[in-house]
Amino acid sequence: MITADLLQFVVLASVPVAALFGMLTYWQLCLVTVVQMVARMVFDAAGVAQLRTLVPKPYRGAANGRFETTLWSVNTIGPAVGGVLISWLGATVTMVLDAVSFLISALLLRQLRESEPAPPLRRTDSHWTRDVTAGWRYIFRHRGLTGLYWNAMIFGGCILAVSPLLVVLMLRDLGFAAWQYGLVNDA
Repeated sequence: MITADLLQFVVLASVPVAALFGMLTYWQLCLVTVVQMVARMVFDAAGVAQLRTLVPKPYRGAANGRFETTLWSVNTIGPAVGGVLISWLGATVTMVLDAVSFLISALLLRQLRESEPAPPLRRTDSHWTRDVTAGWRYIFRHRGLTGLYWNAMIFGGCILAVSPLLVVLMLRDLGFAAWQYGLVNDA
């Protein structure tokens, strides 16, 4: 989790630094987006696993509920707050603040005193390809899960495909302020 936070700090901090020197490119923004998303996925997956280490079994339901509530609250208000910050401070300063937030998170995680348990021993008959595909096999063996999977892929794919066009339409063509885009993007 600390490594994921530090990676997000570095890639996000690279944007204002490149902008300061007039070297920011579209391809850098694409690379930053991909690296940040991978780091976020790793962080989120490790966070759920870490929760099991930190919280005794009888309290895990409540802790997981708080974890999810916090996650979805941040995902709900984050774009609007980001839009307000961009309108108020500018995109470069907002990116610096975002990068610093990951550095602070890494420093706070470093303070955890509970050590991670040793991973379970691997079975000798296990192979990494079988392990990686186990989840897919489980999903595709169950008709209901298969339907949910394809629904999420098609629906989510359509939303992701339209998102960049929506940004251009709202900010460039319609002249929305960044905070207005962030507010509408929450809806």
